[in-house]
Amino acid sequence: MRTVTGSLAGLLPKGQTGLFLALSSVTGGNIVFHILAARALGPVSYGTLGALLTLLLGLVVPAGALQVSITAKVVELRSRGRTVNYVPMCLSFGAFGLVAAGLLTLSSPLIANFLHMDGLVDVVLIGLFIVPSLIGVVLRSVLLGSEKYGRLAFSLLLGNATRVLVGCSLFVFGGGVTTALIGTLSSEILAVVSMYICVPKVPKTVIPWKLTISFVSTFGGVAAFSGLWLLVGVDTFLVRHHLTATDAGLYAAVALAARSVLFLPQAAITSSLPKLAGPIAQAREHLVDLLLISLLTGLATTFALSIGATHVGPILLGPEFQLDQRVLLVLAAAAIWFGLLTALTNFHLARGNARHANRVWLGFAVLTTASWMVTPAPQTMAILVLVGGVAATVWASVPLLRLEPSSFSPTGPGPAGRGTTDLSVVVPFLNEGEMTSRTIDELLTAADDNGLLIEVLAVSDGSTDGGEVFIEQLEDKRVTVLNHHINRGKGEALRTGMTHSSGRLIAMLDGDGDIEPAQLLSMVSQIERIDCDAVIGSKQHPKSVVQTSAGRHVLTFSLWLVAKLLLGRSLPDSQVGAKVFQREVLEQVLPRTVETGYLFDLELLLVAQTLGYRRIVESPVVIASHVNSNIGLRAVCASTIDLFGLVKRMARRTADTTNATSDSGQVEAARELVTT
Repeated sequence: MRTVTGSLAGLLPKGQTGLFLALSSVTGGNIVFHILAARALGPVSYGTLGALLTLLLGLVVPAGALQVSITAKVVELRSRGRTVNYVPMCLSFGAFGLVAAGLLTLSSPLIANFLHMDGLVDVVLIGLFIVPSLIGVVLRSVLLGSEKYGRLAFSLLLGNATRVLVGCSLFVFGGGVTTALIGTLSSEILAVVSMYICVPKVPKTVIPWKLTISFVSTFGGVAAFSGLWLLVGVDTFLVRHHLTATDAGLYAAVALAARSVLFLPQAAITSSLPKLAGPIAQAREHLVDLLLISLLTGLATTFALSIGATHVGPILLGPEFQLDQRVLLVLAAAAIWFGLLTALTNFHLARGNARHANRVWLGFAVLTTASWMVTPAPQTMAILVLVGGVAATVWASVPLLRLEPSSFSPTGPGPAGRGTTDLSVVVPFLNEGEMTSRTIDELLTAADDNGLLIEVLAVSDGSTDGGEVFIEQLEDKRVTVLNHHINRGKGEALRTGMTHSSGRLIAMLDGDGDIEPAQLLSMVSQIERIDCDAVIGSKQHPKSVVQTSAGRHVLTFSLWLVAKLLLGRSLPDSQVGAKVFQREVLEQVLPRTVETGYLFDLELLLVAQTLGYRRIVESPVVIASHVNSNIGLRAVCASTIDLFGLVKRMARRTADTTNATSDSGQVEAARELVTT
């Protein structure tokens, strides 16, 4: 594993170091502005300012998604040798900003009432901020797409310096929330004017190409950015409504200190977006680096805050700001998750998957819904923020575990022969006594009644009770007994039987008598009638009748959950001991399995669906509970441990396949995407 310093150095795209430093300075300048404003305004007024700026983020930050699309379009046009005419888009965005500002002005009485504010001027100023912000999106995109990183960095630093000066004037000369907002608006206008001066002008002798984008294609990105930034900052907006003005101001100060955790990760993520949009192997590697940087820098910052929590508020913000250490540490922990979530969201958007990026809304829904259902308090709100951050991050990371067909390469043999008989049935058994022989006898009788050419492969998985002797006493040439002299696991027993199978259809049936052989033959009839890939018995089928132990229920639910996470779709029940497969399915799937225990069935179905064999039909079963069932507490615990191993192996397979694909040159074409 590379060091954090090495990872960060590798993440900085060539020629964009100045831009990275400028972005870092902007983030630092924002923190300085908030510190100065808090000292000048006090808890009550600063709480109002924090709530209004959160509202501003919710309105403006989604424009970052538009910036991704615009920058990509500029790069595309320049690669074709075309000159970009950005003026019409600036005018369109400016007009849209005026409309949005007007709508916000009309709703200002409602917003002021929700935030317990006396006047409407501050809300109107927030609306006016939208106009230069949207125009700035276009100009930033043109500068980026034209690779004018130095000019963009200069404009960003100029606007940031202006905002810091406004904070200094507030601290030295006084002023209120309105003054702070006017200064913020002025700094944005100055940055936009500077970008307009710096942006490459269209020569008079050249006919420019009008810059346009599809808003439909960028809607998903806008929604994802909205959800991310609302999740990060909506708590300061909510506490202004739920808590007293003083408590809301103190909470906003704590949130400001805690979110310093995001300082370095956000700058690194923004600068590394081009690589996240590149070849998939490279993108995954840099995502891992980003997650590592976010985690380690977040932990370091949180540790520093834990040491100086009691002094941060009074020293930086003023004696009135006595920060609650518990709230600070909980919000800092939440900010670590926000850093990870930001990296994941940008990765999904850079890969063109807005559906996965919009998983951030789960955290926002959890936070806002719960805030209305509990007694409002700073500690409670902080916990809700943490819960929302964890929920959204976990949900956004799930697609990274999704399996691809190329994740699996053959590691073992498949079924032998060419399907010379109608049906092969593999019957594994372990110390079942005479039960297995009775099950096989009933199976043969049912096959005769249905006119099926059948072979039975009874596999002893280390039985010590002489059960194979009872089977041999059947004296039927259609039955073959295979022995594992030591217990190697149910999955290995099934694999042994399947590799010796010669049937056109290959089935499995537990030898413990839980399922009647007639039910298996009903599945055989079903697979032939509807021509599907497999028919599996399911306890979840509405027509099933089940009498089974609590251990089986726990195991069934655990395996369902893993399948849901890995595939994004449910396998209602992978553990019923009756399944029928088309031979060609197992010829492709069986060599790609490695499990030897109870998880063999789950892996078999996972690999089958991943390879495209998704016509898997569930069939109702009648299951009687037997005392000699091998699914007890010990087996459940062992299978639970094995689940972690299965997930780890699946993730490693995906990573190994990605790297191998990259090495062989068979990688996905890199998107030409440069963005902040």
